[in-house]
Amino acid sequence: MVNIRKFGIIIVAIVASTFTGCNELVIEDLPTYEESSLVNEGDNAPLFSATLLDGTAVSLADYRGEYMMLILFSHTCPDCKTLLDDLHSGDMAMTVLAVGRDATTTQLQEYCSKNGYTVDMIADNNRAIFNLYATTYVPRVYIIDPQGVIEKMYIESYPEKQE
Repeated sequence: MVNIRKFGIIIVAIVASTFTGCNELVIEDLPTYEESSLVNEGDNAPLFSATLLDGTAVSLADYRGEYMMLILFSHTCPDCKTLLDDLHSGDMAMTVLAVGRDATTTQLQEYCSKNGYTVDMIADNNRAIFNLYATTYVPRVYIIDPQGVIEKMYIESYPEKQE
């Protein structure tokens, strides 16, 4: 059984270890976490189908029946790399699926090769998946329960913008 409280504390520590996030807007124009989130804890995780970097077709529904972590990230974001480094170096108690916003398959394959990542990844070059969950801010981490409900979510951003 996955200890979600303990796992959540680990994720919070990782996400809190950085303060700037990777955003494409200037700080004055940034929305709050709530404004940027299209889903929240307690919502069903939006379903999507895509292709992993190795060519395997997957659907988020394939992960029903188990806890899983969905990470939305950018391969150009230093905070996202720190998160992926930390997660990759640990012993994961659940399945992890990472979605690279604004990245091609080739870019993510090179990124994984350069950094030694073996986690399942999807290239989301047109933000089709990202736009189901949010409008801005990466990294975003969603802990999804066996029924497909978002149990916890963690967002990297500018803390002073959160009121």
